[in-house]
Amino acid sequence: MNRDSEFQFDDTLGFYPIRQKGGGISPLGSPLSLQKKGARFGTNVPMITELVNDSNVQFLDQDDDDDPDTELYLTQPFACGTAFAISVLDSLMSTVNFRSQSFIRFE
Repeated sequence: MNRDSEFQFDDTLGFYPIRQKGGGISPLGSPLSLQKKGARFGTNVPMITELVNDSNVQFLDQDDDDDPDTELYLTQPFACGTAFAISVLDSLMSTVNFRSQSFIRFE
């Protein structure tokens, strides 16, 4: 890939760099440095939620139409890795504690 490509994606910041010829000002008139988005700038903060009650997973995504009786492991937040039950986290902690070699597999 050409490093000077106009459409080169920078995955560390999560935006396409806009190359302007007019001194670094966007068409909207604000400096380009203020338009950057991504986890580094606080707009997309990755978060893991620990659930005490598995049934509370239905409240994580208001737009998701899951049945309240759906098992935790069949829900979208659990499948995406953003929600874990206490039992899952306890199992991971005890596995790493008693078998430190298994921690390498989780990285």
